[in-house]
Amino acid sequence: MKKVNSILKGGRVIVCVGSGGVGKTTLSAAIALHGALEGKRSAVITIDPARRLANALGLNSLENDPHPIPWGELQTNGTPGTLSAMMLDTKRTFDLLIEKYAPSREIAKKILSNRYYQHLSTALIGSHEYMAMEKLQEIYQQSEFDLCVLDTPPSRHALDFIETPQKMLHLIDESILRWIFLPSKIVGRSGMKALQKGAAFFLKTAEKLTGFEILKDLSEFALNFEGMYEGFRERAQKIDQLLHSKETIFLIVTAPQPGAIEEALFFHQQLSQAQIPCGGFIVNRVHRSYLSANANRDRIPSLDMPDANLEKELLENLRNLEILAQRDSQQIDRLRKETDLPLLLIPEHTSEIVNLPGIKKLLDSLLSS
Repeated sequence: MKKVNSILKGGRVIVCVGSGGVGKTTLSAAIALHGALEGKRSAVITIDPARRLANALGLNSLENDPHPIPWGELQTNGTPGTLSAMMLDTKRTFDLLIEKYAPSREIAKKILSNRYYQHLSTALIGSHEYMAMEKLQEIYQQSEFDLCVLDTPPSRHALDFIETPQKMLHLIDESILRWIFLPSKIVGRSGMKALQKGAAFFLKTAEKLTGFEILKDLSEFALNFEGMYEGFRERAQKIDQLLHSKETIFLIVTAPQPGAIEEALFFHQQLSQAQIPCGGFIVNRVHRSYLSANANRDRIPSLDMPDANLEKELLENLRNLEILAQRDSQQIDRLRKETDLPLLLIPEHTSEIVNLPGIKKLLDSLLSS
């Protein structure tokens, strides 16, 4: 437990990243549960569109707002914290952001009904990751929770998540969006309306040619969005600051297979280059060796069983397990040699985690590593 607490010390935001299939979701839930058992108000948030978090918690679904998880048999006599969970709804988060920062309800309504916005809020590259950071920033600022644990998509996509604030700043400052917003700043709002009116003939002609009111929607979106430009830029900067804050700790979750270890090392390199703090590695599903350290692994001793066939099968299984254990050990040694970060090792679990007691067992393995 001391090792885990040492890694998580001072962290109010824990981000779990790694390749697919290494157990990030259940480990994210386990870390949030650890915080709750320590008396904290904990929340686990997934931005992975797959419903693994809900399944691991024994729920049918999760919503875009934190949902309290009942303690059940884990309830103690002391004063435990609380545990909540949520799954990001990108479109709903974007809509709420518009409703919150639009100059008026009327303008918010116009933006939300605009076809260009409806496409932008779902299809813009990086919108899912950016809305994830918006949600995290929102929950962080509200101070409703002492600990927020974020479960991310597989690592190559999680890189998009990390780079999103800078990409959004670049999009606003350097891209075509700046030129969309610029005319209204130059000619004024009334002048912009005059330009729109004067362009009506052109827009109608374009509509006939394309079959869509794309230019009209774009023009209206730019006009209505004008007052929100600086707000989005400011929030993107705050999100970037949160990622680099001492209160944010990244944990790289991996498994002792070559591909997963390669991804973990790649991600560690990316975090280092971005100067983002990393707390360490969690190596999940490690096969344990059942032989003593000085045993000859090439010669498994006889079990002296009366059933020779059964003994043969058991010895073969033991031999195969030992091979897996040796391979896992080699990969873990590689991780140790190439990084100087703390390592937490969790043994292979045979049963699927489908409820909170199952997550508690995983947590116990994490604490004893």
